Amino acid sequence: MNFTFNDKQSELLYVEDGFVIPSFPKEVQYHSASHSDYRIRQRGIFVPIEFEVPFVLRNKRDTLHRDDVIEEVTNLFYSDGPKWFSLKDSKWKVYGEFTGPFEVPKRIDTFTEITLRFVSSYACKFSKEDKIQSGSSISIKTKSQVPTIPFIELTDVNTNDLQVSITGSDFNRLRLSTGSAANLPTKITIDIENEDIYETNSKVSIIKNLHIDSTFEDFKIKNEDVVITNNGTMKITYKELML
Repeated sequence: MNFTFNDKQSELLYVEDGFVIPSFPKEVQYHSASHSDYRIRQRGIFVPIEFEVPFVLRNKRDTLHRDDVIEEVTNLFYSDGPKWFSLKDSKWKVYGEFTGPFEVPKRIDTFTEITLRFVSSYACKFSKEDKIQSGSSISIKTKSQVPTIPFIELTDVNTNDLQVSITGSDFNRLRLSTGSAANLPTKITIDIENEDIYETNSKVSIIKNLHIDSTFEDFKIKNEDVVITNNGTMKITYKELML
């Protein structure tokens, strides 16, 4: 049991010793020019992570048959969408899914190798542990190599015009307003990843109060950014991202 996928583990399968999740999925393209003796850099992009995972099946007392193995692998790795995959001895995890087909040898030995391919729409790994910072003015201190999406919870809100801003090399702002003398809820959750804003206790959406000039989709934080609010107290939860 040296891995977890979708909160599931196996007593029969383990990831082969020495395997690590690949890092730094950067792809650089160069343009060849006929009039030049060197290539011109065209672009550099980060591509989604894809890799093969070598598993080893332990057939204790030689009791497993081929159909048993197929059933175990399918039940463990089938998912209806992306799920978390992590190795026991790593502080990082990746979000994606395993794809088929996979091959199982006719003869199931005491130790049998099975390889599956993992695909993700992300070009980064995520920290297993969430990082949490609180205050009305929060200086972001993170090792994240990629700007990350914060989950924001506000308390003690007492205004009809709430603003949460990021000041740094880029400026982004979220603004909520009732458009009247009535105040916003005292507890507000801003869930950018799931594109919703709601009253924390009741979960009733108040995203209709979001101003059109808010940079909702681009609201990401990075090291040394400062996140401030004009009212109430914030708790920001986020994952550190590693290439």
